[in-house]
Amino acid sequence: MKTAATIDVTVPENRKLELELPPEVPAGKAKLLVMVEEQPGEAALPEAHLVERDGFLLIETPSEASLDDFDHRKIRDERIRKLAGMP
Repeated sequence: MKTAATIDVTVPENRKLELELPPEVPAGKAKLLVMVEEQPGEAALPEAHLVERDGFLLIETPSEASLDDFDHRKIRDERIRKLAGMP
């Protein structure tokens, strides 16, 4: 049987968390998934949908969105600086 627990936390600047899991979570191997909520002031990406055409899986975006909006490389350097603690 799989058990899931959702715990709301605030990640501090040092990125260290101490968790106490609820009693319904059994001891043993587990996977921890961290989902970060959208931060105020961050631009959300336009909504996209996966569609299958002729056996290929494609990304379909709204007409006003460009695939450049989904290019992670544009913000890679900024994220690396944040992770390294640099301004």
